[in-house]
Amino acid sequence: MKDDLVIFNALGRRHLPRLLPVIIAAAALLTVLAVKTDGSILAGSVSVFGSYYRIALSVEVLYAYILLSGPHSGRSKFGYTVGMLRVSERRISAICWAFNTMVFLLIWASLSCSMLIAGRLLAEAGRFDSGPQAFYAVYMLSGNIQQFVPMDYVAGAAALIFYMLSLGILSVPAFSAKEKRHVFAIIMIVYFATAFRSYDLAGNNLVLMGFGIGFFVISLLIGANRFSNLSWGVNVEVDDGE
Repeated sequence: MKDDLVIFNALGRRHLPRLLPVIIAAAALLTVLAVKTDGSILAGSVSVFGSYYRIALSVEVLYAYILLSGPHSGRSKFGYTVGMLRVSERRISAICWAFNTMVFLLIWASLSCSMLIAGRLLAEAGRFDSGPQAFYAVYMLSGNIQQFVPMDYVAGAAALIFYMLSLGILSVPAFSAKEKRHVFAIIMIVYFATAFRSYDLAGNNLVLMGFGIGFFVISLLIGANRFSNLSWGVNVEVDDGE
């Protein structure tokens, strides 16, 4: 357990200083944008507003994926810290998956909170003329909105959660020189574009849900294959006096 916490702490010190500012800034910017424009950004359709969140999510996810799946060189601080522990490659991989998954879920949660705050501020400003009923019907029941805020149709939000879990699996750093990381990045980018395009064409969150579950199953198979190739052995060269 102590070793797990040490690795989590090393991952946090390595990644969070570069991730948290981007996550917080994106959520704050979208909230301020909605309030400063007094809701005019919603002109025509609430879905227009939801598309800004989808764009922000895409950018943040790509940035986090590239950062989290990058090389963890043995010469880095993280590599040195882990090298001093009696842990196997499989254990390190599992901890990286848990950490990465939490990062992707944090990205989704931050945008969800921003969307709730922005919607509530717009409602209080009278943007939805008919009161709470209109706020619920026009804003909260929008398909794009519900990908972040589960309401009557939870399939869209559930699909994104499945997608975040999948990214956590695929973004685990390579521990073998044989792995070709760019293949996983291409799969992720193509899927993300295709899934949302399918939702737009079909107008049905169940389609997006299908993509989410399908990609999660594929990522599990890929992750299991990679995990099976990792070593159970531990670093026996650790100095017990350290």
